[in-house]
Amino acid sequence: MTQVRLHCPNCHGDLTVPASELILRIGPEHSAGLRFICYKCDARLDVPAEPRVVDILTIAGVSILYVTEVDELEPSALEEPINSRDVFDFIYALAVTDTPQAELIR
Repeated sequence: MTQVRLHCPNCHGDLTVPASELILRIGPEHSAGLRFICYKCDARLDVPAEPRVVDILTIAGVSILYVTEVDELEPSALEEPINSRDVFDFIYALAVTDTPQAELIR
């Protein structure tokens, strides 16, 4: 299994994370970021990724999430808060999906 060495900008810890626990987020105009959870401070992070890093992470097998402007909704754009049915649907989706867990952290 491929391991990726990272630095957490939150706690300044050095990490070694399996590629399966990372998400490479590619946005409009070739912007990119790497999403991960620091296992030292539990921070959810989205750090910028340079094109060279994107190429390396793609080869390493990191999951890729393509983001469009429509995907990045502001909280004010949501019509109503989640309810118990939404939670049930999410739990069911987790149970029946083949999607790597890292892709579900969004």
